[in-house]
This record gives sequence, C-alpha cells and structure tokens, in this order.
Amino acid sequence: MRIDVGGTSMGAIVAGLCALGMDHAERVERVTDIARHGRRLLTPTLPLIALSSGRHLDRILAEHLISMPIEDLLLRFFCISSNLNRAGEVIHERGPLWPAVRASLALPGIFPPVYAAGDLLIDGGALDNVPADVMRGRVGNGCIVAVDVSPEVEPLTAAPFEAGMSGWRVLECRLNPFVPPVAGISTLDFKGGLALIEVGYRHAIEALSKSGLAERFVT
Repeated sequence: MRIDVGGTSMGAIVAGLCALGMDHAERVERVTDIARHGRRLLTPTLPLIALSSGRHLDRILAEHLISMPIEDLLLRFFCISSNLNRAGEVIHERGPLWPAVRASLALPGIFPPVYAAGDLLIDGGALDNVPADVMRGRVGNGCIVAVDVSPEVEPLTAAPFEAGMSGWRVLECRLNPFVPPVAGISTLDFKGGLALIEVGYRHAIEALSKSGLAERFVT
C-alpha cells in the first residue's frame, strides 16, 4: 500500500518526520526536542523584515529533518508554502527536505520569508492550512485522513470605528483582548503544544474507529 504524507506549517514538520521513516516514539522525541527550545527559536533581530532572524530555527530544522532530497524519502511527501510575489500556493515535492519545511512554517512577521529563485515564500497557512485538496490530486480515489487543528471559534465582528482610528485604542484592545486564547495554547506556545499529543492521539483513535478505516492502519 502506497502512503503519501503532507502538511502545512507545523504539519509539514510532522509529515517530514513520518516521511523519513521514524516510528511514533522517535517522532515524539524529535518534536519534543524542537519544542524544548521554545522561545529560543525566536532569535530577536532588528524587525525590518521579521521579529526573528530565523537562524536558530534553521539550525534545528536542519538537524532534525536533514537535507535529504524529498524524492528519496521513504514515504511520498509534500508541504505547502505561500508565494508572496505571485500570491499563489507552492507545493514542495522535490529538493532538500528541511528548506521546504522551513518555507512552509515561515510565519509572516515572526520568521523571515524564504528566498527561492527570486520569489519570497511564507507560511503555507496563509493560503492552505489543510491541503487535503492537494493530497486528493496525488492519491486519486485513495483514502485521505486530514487533521485540522484550527480552533473552533465563532466569526469575529469588527468593532465599529470612525474615520480617524487611534493606534492607542488598537494597542489597548490587543493588550486586553475580548477573545481568550483557545484551549490556553497559542500559536507560538511550543512547549504547551506538547500536552496535546496524547489528546490528539486519543481523538484520532476514536475518529478512525467511527470511520471504519481503523483496520487499514493496522501493521
């Protein structure tokens, strides 16, 4: 049975570790090691392009995902980034693994974009956070298991404001927001996210059991 794996942003890291042939225990160990660095991944710099220089992130990804060509991975892999120049989606399925993943998780304003042949690439979540459509194009009529970790929230309605907007008022709202962090885990809370591994595992088992696909994943 052929298996394809793919993802966007953090999903690109997890898919990359799977594509390298690591078992569950080693994947958790690698992700834990990445998360252990936590805020150190955000190496401050003069914020003309981004808050972080991205140097520490580059080193960590190169260490854990290596530069093996995507074409040589054990499982077929892809990840998604967003092209700032062309306002379009980029599907990475060839070339070195870790630079592709680095592009996929280049959070705008947090990490610098990735330069690629004259274009600037940023986090794929800007255009396609759950690339199930890309996966469908790769596997045809095969089964797809997609995981969406986006929080379930009600659409926000912008507060009314007059033509003259006060930056101080905006700052006040950001310092004292009306919407609390979903489940207490923020986007950059690397260490806190580790607590979701067991929760996610149990939820996946339950979902697969209900779907009738569980037996397909028994090895």
